[in-house]
Amino acid sequence: MNDAERLFKPAEYARRVTLVRDAMRSRGIDLMLVHTPENLFYLSGYDTSGYFAYQFLALPIKGEPEILTRRGEAENARRSTVEKRSVYFDLDDVVAKTVEIVRRFPDVRRIGIEKNSWFLTVEVYERLRRELEPAQLVDVSNIVDTVRLVKSAPEIDLTREAANIATQIMAKGIDSARVGATENSIAAAISATGIALGSDYTGIPHLIKSGERNPIGHAQWSRRRLDSGDVLFMELSGCVSRYSAATMRTCQIRPEDKQVRKASETVITALDQLIAAIKPGATTGDLYNVAVSEIVKAGFGPTPRRMGYSLGIGYPPRWGEWHVLDLQPNGQAELKSGMILHLIPGVVLNPRATIGFSETVLVTDAGNEVLTGYDREFKVVS
Repeated sequence: MNDAERLFKPAEYARRVTLVRDAMRSRGIDLMLVHTPENLFYLSGYDTSGYFAYQFLALPIKGEPEILTRRGEAENARRSTVEKRSVYFDLDDVVAKTVEIVRRFPDVRRIGIEKNSWFLTVEVYERLRRELEPAQLVDVSNIVDTVRLVKSAPEIDLTREAANIATQIMAKGIDSARVGATENSIAAAISATGIALGSDYTGIPHLIKSGERNPIGHAQWSRRRLDSGDVLFMELSGCVSRYSAATMRTCQIRPEDKQVRKASETVITALDQLIAAIKPGATTGDLYNVAVSEIVKAGFGPTPRRMGYSLGIGYPPRWGEWHVLDLQPNGQAELKSGMILHLIPGVVLNPRATIGFSETVLVTDAGNEVLTGYDREFKVVS
């Protein structure tokens, strides 16, 4: 596969590898074994939904990296930037294959490994630790993830596309909400629209819930039929080349509940204030306080434990990077230009309503830019 056919230019991949190697050098790491699908994609463009099978990228501090994949993913690996590629078959010993590859790199004493990767099992890790001795395994969880927080111009362009899709499918979802419609029918309209607009499969299924299903956390659609007075909550995502943008909205089937309106307008005000405070140098804890103060002032509680998180590359079961940047109480991390956040203030009115309004927002040198754009208002529909 030639460079022109890849998602990003060679210089972009080289920039990423350089940044990760700088982080490795600061930790005295000779070789890093990357098992996280998002990080494999970020460093090499290697993309597959088959990450349930063992795979890794060996990134040396100097020299050419090597990738190991299941035989069925060989073509996917060929389309990546990695020239040295190995495969295994289903009955092969993947740990033995890994050790064999590591031994090909000279002077390896400290090996970085992502202990927090969901796709590195305890069994594999323990065998690697034993069989790679006397080399030492060092936890380098989140080294690549932290580098990923600041997006480059081409990454931002992809997120803009995803945000446009998220905006349009939210409009479709609200337009589909009416007495007698099922959550399934709303999900079908949203999904068809998103795919037609160019969305990939999303990191989390669209979250759609109504009526008595509102208290369910991360609820996907069901066969439930909407009725008068139901509150409908939706959290939807567009995804382009694994880059995600997300948005939440809450609406109600007539008649209107005044408490639901009050809660919705409170959350919208909190979101407005939060967006206004987004700029380089703002801390995650201060931003949390900006949003939560509006919610507390209006008399709603208990307050959420987070008000937003980083968005970026996502494979199921997630679309976010909250494990490295979350808007939590007392957070000290500072925002930088090029970060992308999903801002998510909310109120829960159990058992009848989950109130959420959210936007995907880019941090810019001048402050911020809201990337998603559906009407930021509480709608009452027929």
